[in-house]
Amino acid sequence: PTIILVFGDEDIKTYIKDASTAIENMHLAATSLNLGACWINCAQDLFDSEKGDYIREKIQIPSQYRCIGSLAVGYIDGECPEAKPRRDNIVKIIK
Repeated sequence: PTIILVFGDEDIKTYIKDASTAIENMHLAATSLNLGACWINCAQDLFDSEKGDYIREKIQIPSQYRCIGSLAVGYIDGECPEAKPRRDNIVKIIK
C-alpha cells in the first residue's frame, strides 16, 4: 500500500486543476495495472492545519504548495470489482 500526496504551487493560476488532473491520471494508470486506487481528500484538511504545517516542514514542502489531495494505491484483495452499467439517455446531443 502506498499513499501519494499531491501538492500544487499556489503561485500558478491553474494549480488546483493541474494537481487534480495528475491525481486522476495516476488513478487511471493504477487501474490499468490492476491496482486498487482511491482518491482521498482528507489530506487536504490535514495540511491546512498546524499539524500539517509541521509535517510540511519536516518533509520540506515549500509553503506556497497546497495539498490538493492524495491517492491510496495498492494491490486488491480479491477480484477487481466490475464496473457498474452505464445509464442510457443521460447525454443529450444537439446538432
